[in-house]
Amino acid sequence: MSSVLILGMGYLGSPLAYRLVTQGYKVQGTYAKSKPLLTHHNLQVDVFNITEPDALQNKQSWQIAKTWVCLLPPSCSSNYVQGLVEWIALAEQYQVEHIIYTSSISVFSDIEGVLDELSPTSPMSESAQKILAVEQAILNSHIPHKTILRLAGLFDKDRHPIYRLAQRTEIDNGQQVVNMVHRDDAVAALMHAVATPDGSRLRHIVHPQHPTREIFYRQQAQLLGVQLSPFTYAHVKGKIIQTRYDDFPIPRIGMST
Repeated sequence: MSSVLILGMGYLGSPLAYRLVTQGYKVQGTYAKSKPLLTHHNLQVDVFNITEPDALQNKQSWQIAKTWVCLLPPSCSSNYVQGLVEWIALAEQYQVEHIIYTSSISVFSDIEGVLDELSPTSPMSESAQKILAVEQAILNSHIPHKTILRLAGLFDKDRHPIYRLAQRTEIDNGQQVVNMVHRDDAVAALMHAVATPDGSRLRHIVHPQHPTREIFYRQQAQLLGVQLSPFTYAHVKGKIIQTRYDDFPIPRIGMST
């Protein structure tokens, strides 16, 4: 039976674990704040906080997992980069075969234009800089297979940016295009990554359609029964994130046509 370690049993980790265990994988997961609701005989979940001293000590039970997945955001720790560098070193020590890391398109910051995996990054925020540092640490590691998935803006009906926008009296940048991906599509990409280790690869996971903010959020507001204030308009169209590869499932859910 294949075994997978998931670092971060939260918004993506819990549905990923569900998909894995229902397909016969043995899963070890970690959580830091709220315990996942999922229970299954092939799932073992433990409290883990990467900021704690000696957090990676006595983790011999992780050796059974030959695929390690990190879904932790930079906000989880002030020691994010160093903690994950040590985690990667432990993976090398345990001879892990495949590391998967969920990165973010925030590494492009305010760059305009059409961008793909070969485009130069420009991480402006501290969070984006941390993400890019972890990307490099993984790519420089000696793990045989390493997959970095740069996710676009995540959404689903329960955790959607539209609820925050609905609190505004005015919504800016109505003409700016969006780069989004539904949580289910992100989980599908992670499942594909787990099942198909293939050397060193960096992929953008983003819906191929890029409607404007106004079109996308108006459509989502209608679906979710949310009232939105008027949009303002700017001449800046922003960036369009694309992928130059066709080896991952194409995101399909939730975008207007």
